[in-house]
Parts: sequence; C-alpha cells; structure tokens
Amino acid sequence: MSKVLFLGNGINRLTNDFSWENLISNLQSLIGEPYVFSDNVPFPMRFEYLYLTGNEKYKYDEQYLIDEVISGIKKLNTNPAHDFLENYECTDIITTNYDYLIETGLGKRGQGFSYYKTEYADQDETLDAKSKKLNKNREKRYRLYTKNECFGTNVWHIHGEINYPKTMVLGFEYYLDVVGKIQEHINSSNKKETKKSWIDLLLNENVDFIGYQLDYSESTVWYVLNYRAREIAEGKIPKNKISYHVLSKNMDNSRRSILNAYYIDVIVYDMDSYESMYIAFFRNKK
Repeated sequence: MSKVLFLGNGINRLTNDFSWENLISNLQSLIGEPYVFSDNVPFPMRFEYLYLTGNEKYKYDEQYLIDEVISGIKKLNTNPAHDFLENYECTDIITTNYDYLIETGLGKRGQGFSYYKTEYADQDETLDAKSKKLNKNREKRYRLYTKNECFGTNVWHIHGEINYPKTMVLGFEYYLDVVGKIQEHINSSNKKETKKSWIDLLLNENVDFIGYQLDYSESTVWYVLNYRAREIAEGKIPKNKISYHVLSKNMDNSRRSILNAYYIDVIVYDMDSYESMYIAFFRNKK
C-alpha cells in the first residue's frame, strides 16, 4: 500500500495566528456584521450567511469575500512542522488547505516549489500555474483529480487552491456540489477509464490524519469515510489502515467512539502542545 498523509490547517497554526474562527471574524468586520456565531453553526453555513448579508447590505459578490480570504491566507509562512516534510517519505499528501506551504516544505528536497508537474482531469479548463497557458484538461471548479507533483510526492488540494479561486470550497453550496462529484466518481469507479482521485487513496491506502479536526461539517471527507466504513462492514472491500493523530485534550469519548466505528485507529498524544505532537509523529514515521 501507498503511504498517505492527510494534513489540515493545524500545521499552519503552529506559528501563524490563522484559524477559521479568525477568518470568520475578519469577514464579519468587513461587512459590518457584529453577530457572534455559536459553536454549533458549521463554517460553510457561516460563510453563506456572511455572503448573503454582505450582498444584501452592500451588494458584495461572493468573489469579494473570497479575495479577502485569499489575502489572509497569503500572509501565512512556513514553520518547523513544514520543514519535517523535506525528509518525510510518503507517496501522497491530501490537504484541505488552500495555500502552498506544503509544496514549499517539499520543495526543500530540490529547487523549490517553482518546479512541479500537475496531473490533469479530463474535464473543464483553466490556466496552468507555471506556463500560464490554457489547459483544456485541468479541473476548473473541483479538485478530484488534479494534483501537484512535487519532488516525488503528490499533493492533493481537495478544497481548492488560492491560485485558482474558483476551485476554493468555502460555502455550504459548494461542499454539497463536491459531495455530488464524489458520488459520481465512486459510481464510476469500476470503469477502467476512471482517473485516479484522492478518494481512492482514502479507500485503499494507509492514511495518517494529523492537524485536521475532522469536524462533523466536513461533509466531503466524511462522505468518503462513511462509504468506506459501509463497504468494509459489508465485506465488499478490505480494510485499509487509517489513523487519526490527536492531542489527548482534544479527544472526547463521543468522537473516539465514532472514529472507531468507522474503522479508524485513534492515536492519542498525552502532550501539552501541538508542536510536540508533530515532532513525535514525524520522528516515529521515518
């Protein structure tokens, strides 16, 4: 089996004061909206609320908010956790992050992030990140098949990339659109001509989740994990190994029970910082 790493925004937050909570607060200030969201309102719904409110008040279109999100993301810098990627051996990295800090860390293996190749899907079109020429085969709206190949490791930005704003999955509507595309891929997975997707990695390969909250609103990832669990339970596919790495203070019995039911191993770190967890993880996974 291939060795796959699933990285969330946690890796960025070690040295950057950037979280979805901060992002939402900034967008609220932008549209003059003082409403404080309760914890049970998922991020995609918050974004939809801010778009609809901003549109009603100031006629802001959605791209205006997306540009503000991109502006914040571009201020992020790499940290020591990204440096671990230089010597970490894995075939693929799946991420919900929109930035390219992972590629920057991997780029230390060679000439830097400026050198990479991209696998294209057989639909849509957009401009190639490097040549700026039109690629009729690159995914314009979704990121099911497009990957950045960076010095031997494929990086899958499953919620889009900041260089391609139209691919960024932010609002509730787009999460559901992606779930629909995931369904289409799974339904056609028995066809020989089906291209490889990050979906197949979660279903078939050994995957380590770290720095990813796996919030219950993450419908795109949960849909794949739920499909996998049912297929395993019904004896239709063999059980691949998926491990979820988390600090003990962030793991409650309810989440542990759910993850175990989904055939996901929970690796708990009894440490006081995320930095210590990353150090322990990468040292043990060499």
